[in-house]
Amino acid sequence: MTYEFLAQYDFTSLRHDYTTGCFALYKNTPLMRVIFKRSKDFVEVFSSQKHYCFDECNFAWDELTHTGKSIFEVKTAIESFTHVIKMAETKKEITAHFDFILLEGLIGKIFFKNTYEGILYHMFCV
Repeated sequence: MTYEFLAQYDFTSLRHDYTTGCFALYKNTPLMRVIFKRSKDFVEVFSSQKHYCFDECNFAWDELTHTGKSIFEVKTAIESFTHVIKMAETKKEITAHFDFILLEGLIGKIFFKNTYEGILYHMFCV
């Protein structure tokens, strides 16, 4: 990623369908430092011992990935960070970049279909 690319976006996700919790880029601006507070559920999420997968999509990965639905078409228990970022992007309050450059699962190489090089390998299932 070049400086020009990074300067262009307030938020960069390594997936095309939701915000990536394991690695994402945030521009250091006053809005981006507090944008998580736009979720109507952030107090519950941050004060509960329960895990909500707030930084991503409240466990809606499969539905988002396999159906192509947007986060606003999927029923979730809380308003996740994907909701927050997508809404701010829709309102043109921020610029966000979502791209499928994170590889997950049990593939072994950081290439997808021997064509696309991934930025990192997220080994979350073994």
